[in-house]
Amino acid sequence: MTEVNWLDEMHPSPPEGLRVRLEADMMQSGQEARPDRLRDAARVSLETASARSRDRAAAFDLLLADAWITYACEAAMEREDPDAALDRIVSL
Repeated sequence: MTEVNWLDEMHPSPPEGLRVRLEADMMQSGQEARPDRLRDAARVSLETASARSRDRAAAFDLLLADAWITYACEAAMEREDPDAALDRIVSL
């Protein structure tokens, strides 16, 4: 299942503004929703938020990072070895 399809099945679904950004990032990969990839997306969002001044855009990047981490944890729980996947996520 691709990441966008996986996101479509999330309940509750993310708010529209956040969803648009998540889908835009996911569409670039067309890959399966993997915890490590979602964790990496969170890291990029955190780095982007840290590089910005303290403004609304930085806050949105921080919310995006939070969403990526949440989804990484959810994807990890769907794996055969969720503990190993969760350990990699918390290493962020």
